[in-house]
Amino acid sequence: MELTLEQQVDRLYDIQQIRNLLGRYQYLLTAHEHQKVFEMFTKREDAYMDCEGMGLLDGQAGIHKFFIDWHKHQDGDSKGQFNVKTITTDIIQVADDGLTAFACWKGPGYETRKLIAGGSDALHLWGTPVMDLIKENGEWKIWHIRLPHTILCNFNRSWIELEGGAAMGADKQLAQNSGKPKGDRPSGFVPSFYGTDRVSKLTFELPVPYDTWDDMKEKDFWSIKTCEREL
Repeated sequence: MELTLEQQVDRLYDIQQIRNLLGRYQYLLTAHEHQKVFEMFTKREDAYMDCEGMGLLDGQAGIHKFFIDWHKHQDGDSKGQFNVKTITTDIIQVADDGLTAFACWKGPGYETRKLIAGGSDALHLWGTPVMDLIKENGEWKIWHIRLPHTILCNFNRSWIELEGGAAMGADKQLAQNSGKPKGDRPSGFVPSFYGTDRVSKLTFELPVPYDTWDDMKEKDFWSIKTCEREL
C-alpha cells in the first residue's frame, strides 16, 4: 500500500515513540525499576515473555513472575548488582493500520550477579531481543518479548571455551538460579547460543511491511520459526 505524506509522517512518529520505549525499557532495567518495566506491558492476557533457557511465561502473571518476582530475588538489597544492556542495529516495522509493530535489535550486555556462596561474578552476554508492540489509547505497549542469547560467559573466560552457555563457570553457583521461574510453555524459538560446530544464520525473520496483525498471523510470520542453525 502506498502511503500518503501524512501517513509517512505518522509512521515516523510511531517509530520514534517505539524507539523511546525501547530506550526506557533498558534504562529502567539498569536502575532496578522492575515495577515500571512491568507497567510498560499491555494488560492483555495474550501477552507473554519468552526467555532462552527458561521457556515462555504467559499473561500478566508470567510477566510479573519474571520482571518483578525473579528480579527482586536476584537483586536482594541491590548492592553491587549491575545489569546494563544497550540497543544497537534496531529495526522497527509499524503496521499500515498503525495499531501494531515489530521491533528487533542486537543487545550487548554486562551484568554482576551474586553467588550462593557469597561474593559476585561479572558476566558478558549478547542477544537478539524481539518485541511485538500494540498501541492502546494512543500509547505503545509491549505485547510479546522474546529473549534469545548468543553468548553468555564469565569475563575471565571466553565464549568459545564456554560455548552453549551450559558450561558457564559460575552458572550453578549463581544465587539467581535458585529462584528462576519455570516457563508455562516451551520457548517458541530454538536455542541460539554460539557453538564452534554451528553456522550462525538469522535468529529471527527480519521485519517486513504488513497491513494488519491478522494479515501477519495468517502468514505464520509471527511464530518466528526460523532460527536456522546448521549443526
